[in-house]
Amino acid sequence: MYPPLVGRARQHLTLWSLGAVLECLERFLDEPHFRASLIKPSAFVRSKRLYSLRVTIKMFLTQCLSQDHSCRTAVATAKERGWLPPSTSPDTAAYCRARDALSAEGLSQAVVQTGEALDTRVASDHLWLGRRVRVIDGTGIALPDTPANQADYPQPAEQKLGCGFPVLRLVALMSLTTGAVVQYALSSLHAHEQRLFHYLRPLLTPGDVVLGDRNFGTFANLVLLQRHGVDAVFLQHHARTTHGQQRTRLGKGDYLVQWHTRPGYRPPGLDLSVDLPKTVIVRGSHSR
Repeated sequence: MYPPLVGRARQHLTLWSLGAVLECLERFLDEPHFRASLIKPSAFVRSKRLYSLRVTIKMFLTQCLSQDHSCRTAVATAKERGWLPPSTSPDTAAYCRARDALSAEGLSQAVVQTGEALDTRVASDHLWLGRRVRVIDGTGIALPDTPANQADYPQPAEQKLGCGFPVLRLVALMSLTTGAVVQYALSSLHAHEQRLFHYLRPLLTPGDVVLGDRNFGTFANLVLLQRHGVDAVFLQHHARTTHGQQRTRLGKGDYLVQWHTRPGYRPPGLDLSVDLPKTVIVRGSHSR
């Protein structure tokens, strides 16, 4: 009985979050400048068309969040929800042309503006001790196998030539309160997530709290975030051990410990002009 329950909960959460995002987008779509930015300059757009910008955006987001990512299902879903007339042809060519007219730069701008708009609607009692919590995480995304994508986003080195897909690496800052992506950085699979995080770190606001997995719990990240007035909560990286080091006990399972940097080590992507100390005081905890 668990899979159906989980499936229904996931569907409900997907529809709820999509509704909030679309509500914000509706406000922006009323702005001529924002509408224009979502369409490629070279795209030919009819003034009266079945797949308007509003309909195309709704269908595209729904398609991305659906378990079935096919364009045919996207058209059927749009008809079911009343975005398209019931008599609309199930053929997907018109929808694909409308989606291809969307500008990547405009969609990127929409992500940031939608995330910011959702943040303004967050009540203070939904924050953690009055502070914003940003979640940092990274992922890889397989792209269509085109020569242009292979050139910009090479496939994994261990993959046999001609057998793999281009892979894009994405690192995103998300709001723990709204679940929305507020900023992100892209590169090829061969760029380390730490390098992309260095691009995002200046976008944090003093007083923020960053939450992430052990991949981001590095000496340099903790030092640089602290300098920026940002606290961080990371799992301890498996390559770092504090066993046997002197600790200052604060309470049960709560302590302060001094971390030492490795001599001569520089994190990937960190500017050479950035000076790092030899030690930093870290607050740690354990449940045992």
